[in-house]
Amino acid sequence: MGDPISYIDGSNALTVQFTQPGTYTVSLDAANNVCGMDTYVYIITVIGVDAGPNQSVCAGNAVTLTGAGSQNCTWNNGVVNGVPFIPLTTQTYTLSGTNTNGCAGIWNNIDQVTVTVNPLPTVSAGNNQSVCAGSLVTLSGAGASTYSWNNGVQNGLPFSPNATQTYTVTGTDANACSNTAQVSVTVNPTPSVSGGNNQSVCAGSPVTLSGSGASSYTWSNGISNGVAFVPVATQSYTVTGTANGCSNTAQVTVTVNPIPNISAGADQSICSGDPVTLNGSGGSTYQWNNNVVDGQSFAPTQSDAYVVTAQDTLGCTGTDTVVVTVLENAVSTLTQTALDSYTLNGQTYTQSGTYTQTVPAANGCDSTITLNLTLNFTGMDELGTGAKKLVKITDLNGKIIPRRKNTLMLFIYEDGTVERVLEMEE
Repeated sequence: MGDPISYIDGSNALTVQFTQPGTYTVSLDAANNVCGMDTYVYIITVIGVDAGPNQSVCAGNAVTLTGAGSQNCTWNNGVVNGVPFIPLTTQTYTLSGTNTNGCAGIWNNIDQVTVTVNPLPTVSAGNNQSVCAGSLVTLSGAGASTYSWNNGVQNGLPFSPNATQTYTVTGTDANACSNTAQVSVTVNPTPSVSGGNNQSVCAGSPVTLSGSGASSYTWSNGISNGVAFVPVATQSYTVTGTANGCSNTAQVTVTVNPIPNISAGADQSICSGDPVTLNGSGGSTYQWNNNVVDGQSFAPTQSDAYVVTAQDTLGCTGTDTVVVTVLENAVSTLTQTALDSYTLNGQTYTQSGTYTQTVPAANGCDSTITLNLTLNFTGMDELGTGAKKLVKITDLNGKIIPRRKNTLMLFIYEDGTVERVLEMEE
C-alpha cells in the first residue's frame, strides 16, 4: 500500500489514512501460528467533499459556490452553498461536509476553492467633443483591450454625426472584465452668414460692410467688419463668419460708380448791368450757389465765382466753377471853358452847354463822359464888362452854327434877347 498506511503499536486495529477521495485497493498479509500466511484484499472507496474548481470573476459580479460529496455542506465567510454572492476581494473559501447517512468507506470532509476577483478596467471614452455639422469625428476608447461602441460607431474610425448625442463605449480587458464610459459629441450647426445687400457708391465715397448670422467676422481684401473704407474699384468681398468654432461664408459686391464730368461752362466777362446765363452740363440735375438757377439769366452786380453741383442718374455728384467778371462802364464828368469852340474825342462843340459822349471800349463796355462846356467868343470883349452873356449862335433858321465871317447870325443871350450880327471880313 505504500506511504498512506500507518500502524499503531499495541492494538489489534490497523488504521489507514487517505488524503484524497477515490477508490483504493488494500492487500493485507496476515500470518499466525496455526494457519500460516493469509492474504486479504480490500477495495476501499474514500468519500470526500468537493468545493469545485477555482474561479475568476470580475469585480461586482456574483459567483456561486456549490459543494459536492456531502448532504450537508458548510462554507466559511458566510457563503451559503449554491447561493450567488458578490466577493469583494480575491479569497480562498473552505467547504466542510458531514456524512449523516453513515456511508461506507472513509470520509474526507474538507475542501477549498479560490475565487479571484479581477478589477474592472478603467475605461475612458475621451473628452467631450464639439464638431461642426458635416465634419468628421473620431471616438477612441482607452483603458481596456477591446472596445465596442453603440450607435454603430467603430473604435478609432472617423464618422460624421448627424446630431448632438452621447456615445457609450464598452471596454473589455484580458480578464474578460468590462466597463463602460460615455462621451458627448455636440454637433454645432453651420452659421447662416450674410454679408448684407450689394451696394453702389460713388468714387471716393466710403462704404461699410457688416456681416451677420455669426459671432465673429473676417473679410477679404483687408476689410474690417463694420469699419468704413473707400473702395477704389468695383469688387466682390467675401466674409467668413464663425460661431461655436463653425464657419460659413457669404459675398457682397460693391459697385464703384465714377464721378460725373461736370462743366459749368467757360468763364465770362460782361458789362455792368448786362444779363448772363449759366448752364451746367454732364449731369442730370444742377444746383448753383448764389441763388442762380441753371439756364435762367440774371444780372450780377460784381465779379464772382459760381459753383455748380450736378448729380447724374446714378446719384453721383460732381462740381465745377465758372468765373463771371463784371466790367464797369467808365463814367466821368468834364467841366471845360473854351474860346469860340471845343473839340472832345473828335467831336467839336461851338455852343456852351452840357453834352454827353459815349466812348466805345475794347472790352465792349462803353465809357460815358458828361461835358459841362462854357464857350467865350472872339470880339465879345468889346461889349465891356457890363455886356450880356452870349448863350449860343444860330442861323436865321434857328440852327446852331459857329461864329462866322460874312454871314448873318443870330446872337442869343442869357437874358433871352436876340441880336442880328453880320461880321465882315476885313
